[in-house]
Amino acid sequence: MPLFFSRANYDPQMLAQGPYPTQLESQVGRRSGASEQSAAAGLLRAIDKAQLKNVASCPHQSEKNNLPRLALGELGNGADGLAGQAYAG
Repeated sequence: MPLFFSRANYDPQMLAQGPYPTQLESQVGRRSGASEQSAAAGLLRAIDKAQLKNVASCPHQSEKNNLPRLALGELGNGADGLAGQAYAG
């Protein structure tokens, strides 16, 4: 059962509008920092999905930086109708 699994740590709009200091926002948002959900969706769009059967995500839940529905929605844009399973944590 080929599987694409991703982790989504933050939504960039929520991070930018959140209460954190600019230095912390920069640290989270830099390329080597936490994973943005659109990056996972971009990778999913870029790979060959011929053998892929499922998409799973483990979105980081945060009232200030991320919501599972945002992460899963973003991944859904790259999944092209594949079955998906969400794991919130």
